Amino acid sequence: MKNTILIPTLFLTALLGWNCSSNSTDMDKKTDYPSRPVADQSNVPSAEIREAPTADAEVLSILATVNQNEINAATEARKKTLGKPVMDYANMLYKAHSENLAKTKEVAQTIHVMMVTSDETTKLQKKGADELEDLSTKDRKDFETAYVKAMVKGHEDVLDLIDNKLMKNAQNEAVKMHLTETRKHVQMHLDEGKRLKDSM
Repeated sequence: MKNTILIPTLFLTALLGWNCSSNSTDMDKKTDYPSRPVADQSNVPSAEIREAPTADAEVLSILATVNQNEINAATEARKKTLGKPVMDYANMLYKAHSENLAKTKEVAQTIHVMMVTSDETTKLQKKGADELEDLSTKDRKDFETAYVKAMVKGHEDVLDLIDNKLMKNAQNEAVKMHLTETRKHVQMHLDEGKRLKDSM
């Protein structure tokens, strides 16, 4: 009689154990979450999202910061009553850098990277803010001289940045092409700034 009770009991225990193991496996499958947060890519237009190299994201972010600094300086210049040559120069820089900023964001979206904040972008933002604060205190003639001088120095620095850092770090061909095209415009801005500086 004891053997008759023992066998069903063992069978029931084994059956419950198998069910628990099966449920545990299902639970593990349902809770298989990523071990790190995933960046929100909801604004990327393509359904296919690739993980692009971090270097390209930083390159484009640095370029975007440079463009924004130039836009801010040109905006300040456009508030002043300036001579036509300097005002024309400021208007040209405002338009060109606004267009380049838009193109930079477009490239980032195309290769599926998000703009990042880095030590380099933070340093550039501070540099631009400090220069803008200094410019804003000057009157017309002093502003014209300081603005053109700052643009010449700034565009020289950007050329050096493109040649010795951004181009070397860029990995995606679209980023390299954008940098090459940007460099042509920066060189033209520098040449015009030097010509304007020499005529003052």
